[in-house]
Amino acid sequence: AHKGRDPPSSPRRSNPGAMGKLVPALVALVIAALAAAMACVHLGIIASPAFDNLPPLGDVAAARVRGVAHLAAEIVVLGPAGPLYARIATAARAGFLAARAELTRRGATPMASFDGVRLAAIAFASGARGAISASTLAALAAIAYTVINTRRSSALRARRAAANAATRAVRQAGVRRLCGLASNAKRPSWASDEAKAEGDVERVEWFNTFLDTLWPYLAQGTRAAVRRVIEPKLDSQRPKGISSMTFDEFNLGTIPPLIEHIALIPPDEADELQIQVKFTWKGNPKIVFKVAGPMIYGGTSPLKIDVGELAISATAKITLAHLLGEVPCVGGTQITLTEDPYVSYRIALKAAPGMPSVSLSSIPGLKSAVQGAITVALREKVVFPKSINKVITKKHTPWTVRAIEDAIAISPVGRLRLTVRGASGLKNMEMMGTSDPYAALALGSRKTPPLISDCQRTRTIDNTLHPTWEETFELDVCSTELQCLWVRVYDDDGQYGTDDLMGSAVLPLSGLPADGSTVRGSYPLKKEKELQTGGKRGKKSGTRLGELFLELTYVPITEPADETRKRLDQATREAEAKYRENAPGEYGFQAEICRLLGIKGKRDGKALSALLESDKGTLDHLGDGRLRHLVSTLPPRMDLGHGIPLWAAFPGFEGMRSMNEILLTVWPYAATAVRRDVETLNAEVLPKKLPPFMRARVIADLGAIPPTLESVRAFKSDGDEISLEFHLKIAGDVRFGVAFNAAFAPLCGARVQLAEVTLLAIVRVKLQPLVPRIPIVAGTAVSFVGDPLVDAAVRLELPLMPGLDLGCLPGVDLAKRAVLGGVVPGMFRYPSWLYSAVLDFDHPAVKQLTRGGSSDGDGEHVVTVKVKRARNLDATDGWYSDPFAIVVVAGEADYASRAKRTDVKKRTLKPAWDQTFSFSAADAECLMVAVFDADSKPTVAKAIDPARLRRKMAPVTRHHAKSLPHAERFHMRVDDIPFHGTVAAKAKAAAEARAIEDGTMSKTDIQKLEKKAQKKAKKKANSVGKLLKEAKKRDIERRAALEPPLPPRIMSLEQIEKEKKKAAKKAKKAEKVRKKAEKEAKKAQKAASKRSLKKSDSMEEEQLDPDRVVSDVEQCIINETVILSNDLLGMCHVDFKRLLRPGQRKTVWLRLEGGPSDQKRAAAGEIDLEDPDGIDPNEEVYGSNAAPAGERVDSGSPEIELEIGWMVYDDVSFGTKTAAAVDDDDDDDDDSYPSDEKIGTVAGISNDSGIATGSLHVEVVRCADLQKPKVGTLYKAKMSGERVTPKVDVYVGNQHASTQTSRGVEPTFKEHFDFPGVTALDELVVRVSHPGRKSISTKMGVAKVRDKFMGSVVVPLNGVVKSGAIAGTYALGGVKHGEVTLALS
Repeated sequence: AHKGRDPPSSPRRSNPGAMGKLVPALVALVIAALAAAMACVHLGIIASPAFDNLPPLGDVAAARVRGVAHLAAEIVVLGPAGPLYARIATAARAGFLAARAELTRRGATPMASFDGVRLAAIAFASGARGAISASTLAALAAIAYTVINTRRSSALRARRAAANAATRAVRQAGVRRLCGLASNAKRPSWASDEAKAEGDVERVEWFNTFLDTLWPYLAQGTRAAVRRVIEPKLDSQRPKGISSMTFDEFNLGTIPPLIEHIALIPPDEADELQIQVKFTWKGNPKIVFKVAGPMIYGGTSPLKIDVGELAISATAKITLAHLLGEVPCVGGTQITLTEDPYVSYRIALKAAPGMPSVSLSSIPGLKSAVQGAITVALREKVVFPKSINKVITKKHTPWTVRAIEDAIAISPVGRLRLTVRGASGLKNMEMMGTSDPYAALALGSRKTPPLISDCQRTRTIDNTLHPTWEETFELDVCSTELQCLWVRVYDDDGQYGTDDLMGSAVLPLSGLPADGSTVRGSYPLKKEKELQTGGKRGKKSGTRLGELFLELTYVPITEPADETRKRLDQATREAEAKYRENAPGEYGFQAEICRLLGIKGKRDGKALSALLESDKGTLDHLGDGRLRHLVSTLPPRMDLGHGIPLWAAFPGFEGMRSMNEILLTVWPYAATAVRRDVETLNAEVLPKKLPPFMRARVIADLGAIPPTLESVRAFKSDGDEISLEFHLKIAGDVRFGVAFNAAFAPLCGARVQLAEVTLLAIVRVKLQPLVPRIPIVAGTAVSFVGDPLVDAAVRLELPLMPGLDLGCLPGVDLAKRAVLGGVVPGMFRYPSWLYSAVLDFDHPAVKQLTRGGSSDGDGEHVVTVKVKRARNLDATDGWYSDPFAIVVVAGEADYASRAKRTDVKKRTLKPAWDQTFSFSAADAECLMVAVFDADSKPTVAKAIDPARLRRKMAPVTRHHAKSLPHAERFHMRVDDIPFHGTVAAKAKAAAEARAIEDGTMSKTDIQKLEKKAQKKAKKKANSVGKLLKEAKKRDIERRAALEPPLPPRIMSLEQIEKEKKKAAKKAKKAEKVRKKAEKEAKKAQKAASKRSLKKSDSMEEEQLDPDRVVSDVEQCIINETVILSNDLLGMCHVDFKRLLRPGQRKTVWLRLEGGPSDQKRAAAGEIDLEDPDGIDPNEEVYGSNAAPAGERVDSGSPEIELEIGWMVYDDVSFGTKTAAAVDDDDDDDDDSYPSDEKIGTVAGISNDSGIATGSLHVEVVRCADLQKPKVGTLYKAKMSGERVTPKVDVYVGNQHASTQTSRGVEPTFKEHFDFPGVTALDELVVRVSHPGRKSISTKMGVAKVRDKFMGSVVVPLNGVVKSGAIAGTYALGGVKHGEVTLALS
């Protein structure tokens, strides 16, 4: 109604930008007119203005003004080369005038034979003498040299690009031709053999080597992620009756998965790519899941579920569907398993000692059901015709998204009509009477039968072995290659029995005719085991299970043509036609490549792409002379030339045929996407960024020849690194550049391009270092192996002038050859490299993982803590307590491996432990000691109640605040990986925010920060990337507006019913979750009303964040007081790096806080235990005037006496004595460290004899086949296996350490100990014993408690010192049998 005029609701408004565009246009027009006039004056077309009559200027100034004006006019009208063109035109005009004057002088005189030559010479001499100077002649000579050199260099790069295109997919037959052409080439061992048949699958041993090296780090990283991410979330979602759900052990083992082969299979559609991968994993994982709670043995003991011996074998098909000419080029992905995978694993239930054992075999059918759970789950989710689909290009028009969804969905391709007529000769399955057969049918894979719940069935015919059904079924077929028809005959045993399988028949669908004709036949019934293994029919020859009579009709499904989609697809193809065409090459580089490859007809990017796609790798389309002419330009690599690939001559290298085929398929779509984005950039973004008088255009074209990854090999280097070597070949028609000109003068511009890029090199990528955390790789180093070939053309194209390669200018070509041929390769030739950090090495966790975080020098830091005694402890059990101490050093490892526990001292308030513990603390400085009262009563493991945890944490709030930064320091979050450059930026932002909050930053600095932030935000909003993204979004919205409305999906009755069930199930689950939440809220509200809580104790604070960082204090309180019922008697922290210097030992008394007496004082208001900024009562021990431990006066408060030592040991070395301990006499004026007793050595050698000294790390792994000790007074008998509680004592010199007691004759310990000051002359003594128990005689002091001896072994340490690490199993001496497994380093 309002076409051609404004709508009535919106009044007509003036365009404020019209004047802003009109004024520059008028100015440009005036400048162009003036420039044209000046050019005409300079060329003599019109008379020159009287510049000489300007009185103020003078002759010299007038000449300069005239010269500048003429020069500007020449550049504006004729372009940057205008002055040169003007000189040539002036010379031509002068020559023409001289020739005309000569002809006038001669008149009608006839010309001799050489008069014409003489006349031309006169004209040239006259023009050159008048207009062309020496500089002009030099410029012309330089241009001529550059043009010739440009064509020669371009021809050489074209030959290399053609050779790359010809040999990028070479196979064995092509390698034989190359070897025949090159007599001095390194021939492969099979080069002279006859042609061998090559399969379509490709081995990827290099990737298996790569994965084998990464697997230990990946296993540790996965274990850390599971413990820090998955385990807290599992524990927060535990069901009712379960108090804790944790992983007691999570280890993926030492055997990585194996990729057997990879292959590209023919796609179903033209715009998709299908990759088939077969993999197996026969691993040795160790996954132990521990569950505890009232539902498990009444809460008295946990139950462990052990999963191991996992074996998986499957074939996956990965489809990249609906490839697009827009970023990201892939519409969606589909992953499916072509057949049921083979899955086998061992699962066992482990009960606690003394509890009744649980076995899966004791419950009929449970073991097979549990072991088949993974297979069933995979079949329901990912086994064909099920798949995992992912739409990648989500932000697009509705019709395009619908097309992507349809492309990645597995839909039926045909319909099978099956008539089950009957059977005969069935085997009777009944002991009395006759069977009642019925047939069940479904589509499935070749070897694994479908689930009975997915089958359709006939009616049951009673009491017959020759049933006749005559029933017809219709089945949707999704693939005739991957699916088979399964028909199984069962004996119906009624409602209360299990139906017996009488026989099965499997029919492949690939042999059925596709014209709709019916196939009738009889098919023998077999056992399922025979069908799966392909064996004989039965154990006895001639055993028959009967025959089945079927009629099958297969009809392919022809989808009705969707006219709307067809019209839209046609419009899309027409719109993308200009993008799919290769950008025209102005200088014919693509045509030259096509000519060298022997392409007839039109020589462009399309012809080149067609040749690459049809290449079979035999080189038959090239003659010997042409092929020799091409490959002779390729440089030799590793003494191998003439284009022979490295994988053909060197066993360590492998081809990457599949990767190159993937690149070749995706490359045209990527090139189209680049051209589309560049056109959008030129049309909508650059005009906003450039001034009005200037125009520019970006040039980007990926060409038709993709890069080639010819060969690859992987090998493990020394240390925590792995290297990959790729033979990379980049030689094609890719080009990037920019063209610009003035808006008022089209010829005043230029085009600069980087084209004809050539890089032929063996690139070594070293992943170093590897860390046991995601993303495993902390840094990468890239270098060249050998001398690479690096070349490119920087083409400058000016109007009315041939294209020039700036690298071919006189003198520049020599410099270019020196830089690209010597300097650049020398900078990055191995062992030099270009290192790029992936993780930020400033992050403390990364420092710890890469062993680069010790600020006190290199070496191993060992802290020894001797817990001597305590005094003035509070009584919690009447008049006494049963105290024990826990010592923890902050670190990156798990809390369980860093926490050491003393023995429990019964009924005392002044315990004396005298136990020593050693810790490895390379980057730690905080030591936590806590004393608890052991609850001797058997307790039930409790759940982690947030309110209970908060109450238990209240007395130690200050210690928690002190320990939390140390925990965060060693905590590398999986969801917040410290990538390179993030730590410093975050620290700077945090410091600025803290300064603003504290008021220490001035207003001027705050204003500067605000302006900087606004400028950064404005720059980001007006960036080229942001504007391009918005332009692409507008383009998609415009295209979506032109499309018709999207119709609803047409679903079958089965799909509708399935969607209804899915929605009902989802609603039921949501309702269940809502009711559970309401119930929990009511329960929590009721519990809150019964106890008095502070105002801050709201219900929102009653939830624990599973992603929080748990400090050592919180973990200690959880383990001892929340889960168990041990009472806290006190806690303290000590900074041993403030207390000591390396090589010192000191004894101190430390005040214990948070005990019952402190809690009473806090309740009375005398002290505030919840103040995180409270005063540390142990601050005085760091002062220089601190009293020695023996002279300290008893304060009457709970205290503990510790002897702490700090040593730093270098790696074991041999030689002369080095600076050992730190000498106090050299630092008398340094009062920051208290002087005390010296111990051990700080670094290197500790004796004058040159014997190596170092720190010994001992891991007690397990014991096996231990001999049971004998018990009894008169009649000694062997102790039962369940009552044996062995422990291991380790002795090195005068140092001693003990493990915790375990249970059984094959116990597992996995405990670590560090012994400093060990030499190669020392011996390691390991003793296994069963702890003795107290009796009446021992309590009276008549006898001592004696441990039951179970064996010992002596291990010399000279082998450990020489090799650095030893792990093995040692037989125990002094007993009949038994062994212990140790790991020493």
